[in-house]
Amino acid sequence: MPRYIKDPRKLADTGIQLRTPVDLVPATQYTRLNNVLPKIEGELRTRDGLTSIATVLASSEIHTIFRLNQGVPSVLNERLFGADQRFFTTVLPAGTVIVERTGQTFDGEKLSIINFRFTNDEASWAIIANRAGMRKYRGGVGTGYYQKLGITPPLTAATAVDGGSGNLNSTGGTEYDWRYTYVNGVTNSESNPSDVALTAGSSEAKRPTANTNPDSSFGGTAFTNPANARDGDSATFATGTAASSSESRLSCLWLTWEASGGTESALFLKVAAEFIGGGTSATVVGTIYYTLDGGTTWKTLVTTNGTKARETYSAPIPIGTAFVDIQVRAVVFGSGATDIRAATVARLVFDIVGGDFSTTDLTNEGILTGGGGNKTLELRVYDIRTDSTLATATDSTLALVNKQALVFVEAPTDTQVTSIRLYRRGGTLPGSWNRVGDFALSENPVGIISGIPGTAAGIGWSVPNFAKLLDNKRALYDNTGQDDLRLTNFSLTIPNGATIRGIEVQIEGNAADAVAANRQIRVGLTKDGTALAGARKTAVELNEDIMTPLVSSTATLGSTRTIGNGGLSMVVNAHAGQFVRLTSGFFSGEMRIIASNTATLLTINADEPDLIFVIGDSFEVQPVGTNTTKIEGGASDLWGTTWTEAEIEASTFGVLISDNDATAAELRIDAVTIIIYANGLEDNVADVDLGSTLELDNDVPVSSVEVLERSLPRVWGPFDERVLGCGDPDRPESVYFSKRGQADQWPPQNHIETGDPGEALINGVIYNTRSFVFSKERMFELVPNIVSGVTFKPFPTPCGRGLIAPNGLVVSDAIYFVAKDGVYLTTGGEEQSLVDDSIKPLFPTQSGPGRDVGGYEAIDFTVLEDIELEWHNDELYFTYKGVTTGTRQTLIYDLVRRRWRAATWTPEVVTVYSEVSTVSSLLVGSSTGLYYEAQGNDDQGTAITASLRTGSHDQGQPLNTKQYGVLLVDCDPGDATVIVTPFINGEDSSLAPTNLTGLGRQIFTIDLLETEARNISFDFSWVKTSAQTPILFQYEILYFMLPVATEHWASDETSFGLQGWLHLRDLYVTIRSTADVTLTLNFDGTTQTYTIASTGGVRQKVYVQLAPNKGKLYKFEFNSSAAFNLFEGSSEIRVKQWLTSLGYQTLPAFGGEQLDRTIAV
Repeated sequence: MPRYIKDPRKLADTGIQLRTPVDLVPATQYTRLNNVLPKIEGELRTRDGLTSIATVLASSEIHTIFRLNQGVPSVLNERLFGADQRFFTTVLPAGTVIVERTGQTFDGEKLSIINFRFTNDEASWAIIANRAGMRKYRGGVGTGYYQKLGITPPLTAATAVDGGSGNLNSTGGTEYDWRYTYVNGVTNSESNPSDVALTAGSSEAKRPTANTNPDSSFGGTAFTNPANARDGDSATFATGTAASSSESRLSCLWLTWEASGGTESALFLKVAAEFIGGGTSATVVGTIYYTLDGGTTWKTLVTTNGTKARETYSAPIPIGTAFVDIQVRAVVFGSGATDIRAATVARLVFDIVGGDFSTTDLTNEGILTGGGGNKTLELRVYDIRTDSTLATATDSTLALVNKQALVFVEAPTDTQVTSIRLYRRGGTLPGSWNRVGDFALSENPVGIISGIPGTAAGIGWSVPNFAKLLDNKRALYDNTGQDDLRLTNFSLTIPNGATIRGIEVQIEGNAADAVAANRQIRVGLTKDGTALAGARKTAVELNEDIMTPLVSSTATLGSTRTIGNGGLSMVVNAHAGQFVRLTSGFFSGEMRIIASNTATLLTINADEPDLIFVIGDSFEVQPVGTNTTKIEGGASDLWGTTWTEAEIEASTFGVLISDNDATAAELRIDAVTIIIYANGLEDNVADVDLGSTLELDNDVPVSSVEVLERSLPRVWGPFDERVLGCGDPDRPESVYFSKRGQADQWPPQNHIETGDPGEALINGVIYNTRSFVFSKERMFELVPNIVSGVTFKPFPTPCGRGLIAPNGLVVSDAIYFVAKDGVYLTTGGEEQSLVDDSIKPLFPTQSGPGRDVGGYEAIDFTVLEDIELEWHNDELYFTYKGVTTGTRQTLIYDLVRRRWRAATWTPEVVTVYSEVSTVSSLLVGSSTGLYYEAQGNDDQGTAITASLRTGSHDQGQPLNTKQYGVLLVDCDPGDATVIVTPFINGEDSSLAPTNLTGLGRQIFTIDLLETEARNISFDFSWVKTSAQTPILFQYEILYFMLPVATEHWASDETSFGLQGWLHLRDLYVTIRSTADVTLTLNFDGTTQTYTIASTGGVRQKVYVQLAPNKGKLYKFEFNSSAAFNLFEGSSEIRVKQWLTSLGYQTLPAFGGEQLDRTIAV
């Protein structure tokens, strides 16, 4: 019989096993399997390496990779990347020239991108979704197209005039009016239309008159020049800049709105703002909020963490809202979070900003923990106002008889707009808006250009500069002359070659006289800044507002910031928001806004310049007053002369205002705006030839409860030729969807509630021509067109688990998703677990959170944005951050053979992407800004460390000690060093490692030193460079079984195979003990005991001389106070039959026929 028993093991692979103790791991599973895989079953090799392709953004995480394939030969295929908060592209096949696409700063999380084909464009587009903004991209001529998703509608109504003889005839019908939209000629996307044009004088703009800087409820430091946001000057701005280098916050609150001049039929809040970002790391965020109830509840107008071009943001205000309750807050803050990703901070901010948000919210989250990084963000607020349409307004229409119309519209600021689409109502089609036609911007059809003066002067006028801005400070004239107030330097830019069609002047002001004639002014234009050009408009009547002074006194005390008289007894703070005006002295006419007052002293607003006066000068407190808006000229009025482009653009072009009749009534001019009508759209289309009707639901995605243009973080599709999306914090349970074939147009009614109110949706997917969407608890199917008039009907599916992380979702032959307790698959029915019999301990269970096992870390569910699932070549790549170290872990599941393995890369891999429409291309985005392809023999010059560890083999006898002698390893070291480390007794300890080297397949012998243990496992590890190719095939353990260590051992009764009476002479017992052992010999009712001295833990063959005995059946018992090993096979006894002449036989000590029934307790 050979000394060793052989235990052969094939290095086949059925995956990682973390669910069982190491000594219960099946033979072909492993407690560790890192960077190892069977490219051929039965052979274990190193995974493929990484080959770098290009640097996308140095020292930044590449979190998104996407391939945009084209079926149009003229448009090349491209790869798209998200890195940090920026977006990049590269043209294939090379993929090495990286181009940054600017215009949108994202929040730093993985971008949600899908392919989409617009109905009117044969090329494919990438639709890109993120909390910070939604974009679309495709390549093409020049730099391609990277554009906002959706088109912001025009903010200015169309104006029309008689254009000469033509085909329009409103006789017998209604008069005509026009609306227009902006059109993207590449996608044929169309915006919502402009407002209906209303009659002159039917609208008004009102602004706040005061500000609190900083906003006491938000805190931080003050904005610079906050008054610039309420002065009506579009060229100046209030500004606040925050940096991440140290925790910083700035805020400003604008309030005390001007009173409305009538009853509104429509009311909008409009804020013109610009965000200018800089730097590349950490977090800065800027937000503009507004309240309509005096600060009880707040709503978000816009928020961003990066650059946004200047834009006017708009929000509807319910009719009946008290103007005194309207407030606007701007905030900007920076934090270099030391322990949380910038993307996490941004995600929390974008989710919170639906309400009143303070940086205290983030402090409580433990995020604002100090400075870091180099990000900056400047928020510029140019203008804050409300635009209202008064209830007395009527549509501004034009009667035409056999004429054509010349229509003036406002030029778009969005570069994706290539044409303007004009619609008309009236004539024989009074009830609908029908298309006139499209007008290419390349032909300069637009013609509404407006501006305000930069310079003001005038002899006899008190403080002419007060007439430049709408701020209730007014230039005054109360002489008996007709001196001109000269307003010039309007900074107008006219399209090259434009024809000037008309000029309009809008004047805000009032006068202090009850006689109408005494309140009249005359208005003219000038080309050279002084002389009248053409004819004046006369008898322009301002409204009466006596503006009786509330206080009149002489200055006896004060400074450049205060003025007062010790004899006054004013009500404290009664005059805040009103004006102090000097009425004598060198600076007579100067006005300042009052911030507060005591009984004797007025303090001017902090934003106002110093007030210079001399003790003894008189002053008064004036009320705010009410203006008249007077509009002179128009779209076809040239004021009695001709005009060229150069004359209009000259700094000397301007407006002349003077008293109409040289009376001494006080005239007050608050602001002047000039509008130039140039070129225009020619409408000569007869009613019968008009085209399709106007669409009123081409909203920019998406129209939320309180926020227009709410960006969705997740999109999927196309499904039913639509883009679907979710993630609106105001409607968390809702799925939004676009029009068919039009990803730019998302009607406000296009959303459906899926589950319970507040059951937030995480992400959706298209599988097998069906659309599904997940909450965190379950999955819904969206079934199209089964109910008349209902686009999608949601139904809960049998899948009883939800999606825990938005990026933990992928589709191939099934839907695979990460739930809060594992990874699952579903095809629309009940889910099936992929982890229950393998890596389940890493996930939370009913009894507690996940736990680290065998070097693999439990999933950190506090950073859901770092959980990702991707499919490639029938394998799932599951990436997450470990809860212990915070480093990324990647586990890979073979869908065919149902087994898990692990992989680590150098540098750290952030995302993987299975490139579509290729043979087999796995792209990898790293933490260092490079992107790679998974191929090659090492990680771009860095060796790959591979390791696997077997389960603990007990040879089918878990409690028996074995003596392990030799390990035979069948492998090809491939010129590398394969290190083999044995572990014994459930990996409680290890033996010295052995290095296997060489080239070519061979059998290696490893001496296990006759180690005694209950079980043994082996760790194989190696470091593979580009020239090395280790392969493991199989191994074999040579051992023999040792008896169980026990404190009691007994045999069955035995006759040793002999007949009759017997005599036992002596006994050789092979034993190993650490204490004395008592041998009890029982035979035929007689008992004898013997003491076997301790062997000191060494195996010994001990001689025992037996006392006289005679019996037929013998039983042996051994007892000790400490465990001992009894080696039956090497123990022997001498026995002979009674009354025979035969000698003693040497036999197995305890009855050979009973060995298999030996009892050990």
